[in-house]
Amino acid sequence: MVFDPASDVDRLLAQQVGWGPFDDNLLYTCWVLRAVMDDNLAALHPRPTRMRIDPGERSLAEDRASWSLWSAVGDGSWEHNNVAAFGSAGFVVAAHLGNAMLNRSRRARAQRDARPRWVPRSAGVGMVSQWRVCFQSPDISFSLYWREMDAVDLITPDCMEFRFPDSEGDNSAVRVHSPWAVLMFVLAAASCFPGHPLLLSGNWLPRGFEERCHIAGKTCPQVRAR
Repeated sequence: MVFDPASDVDRLLAQQVGWGPFDDNLLYTCWVLRAVMDDNLAALHPRPTRMRIDPGERSLAEDRASWSLWSAVGDGSWEHNNVAAFGSAGFVVAAHLGNAMLNRSRRARAQRDARPRWVPRSAGVGMVSQWRVCFQSPDISFSLYWREMDAVDLITPDCMEFRFPDSEGDNSAVRVHSPWAVLMFVLAAASCFPGHPLLLSGNWLPRGFEERCHIAGKTCPQVRAR
């Protein structure tokens, strides 16, 4: 079987339920998960990709992607400014007051920069296979293999979070933003995190999605317990 997720969607019927490209992606994700559950990935045609893949690896999706890193943008250090003022008493007081405000502002900024937050890093293209997501941009290229992750989570339908130890053993966290975040989640969870509550509950798939597929003239495979 060669599967095209949008081949038999009745677009006129689909308009009644607001069917769009994201629904096509979700339906394709359901068929990929069903193939994984049935150990039958060969039923799906590999998708075109510009990236090098390993023997036995299948490209399942490729699209725009960006990533953010959980990190601080500073180490808390800042440079104290000194001022020497000469003149009238009022001028000297004003100069020192202004300098104190400047130092206070620098200190507050350094403290903010030392607190970790999600820092956008780069935008490019992400390729999803049964084993990993590979990210490439003009300035960086890296892969996140499901088996190397300590934890995964689907933050939003277009945002996937990965947690893993870095080269020094410290915890790292990356969020990948992609139209294929749900596909990343089900592949990672099905292969390495089968007890993930979101996978077990089936809530990674929107409520009523199977009914929407029916209205759109499309069959959705059973991928969650009823």
